[in-house]
Order: sequence, then structure tokens, then C-alpha cells
Amino acid sequence: MIEDDRERRKHLEAYLDLGKGECHFKRAEIAAVVEETCRQSGKAGERYRLLAWFIMPNHVHVLFKVGSA
Repeated sequence: MIEDDRERRKHLEAYLDLGKGECHFKRAEIAAVVEETCRQSGKAGERYRLLAWFIMPNHVHVLFKVGSA
């Protein structure tokens, strides 16, 4: 069962990484809003610390640490 979930996630990520779908983040002005939001996230007092992000044409990858910033 767990292996099936991993396979499904791998296929989904591969599909998303092809850049199919609406791809709103290809538009510079929309990607800029997402980037600014990422930069503002994780400041003092937040519940998590944003470590990294990567804006793809149709989704965003984020890496964060939960807990004290």
C-alpha cells in the first residue's frame, strides 16, 4: 500500500514537472507575487521557517522547518 502511494506521487510529480495544465506561474507578475509571499513567510514569530522554494510553471515546491524560527 505504501509503495503504491509512492508510485502515485512519483507519477504526479513527473506530470507536474512537464509543465502541463494552466501554468499561471509562467507569467512573471504572478510568479513575483508567489516569490514575495515566500520571502515574507517564515519571519520572526511564525510557526515555521521557510528554508527554500522553487516556482515551477504550474506548482511550487517548498522546504520548511516546523517549530520555532
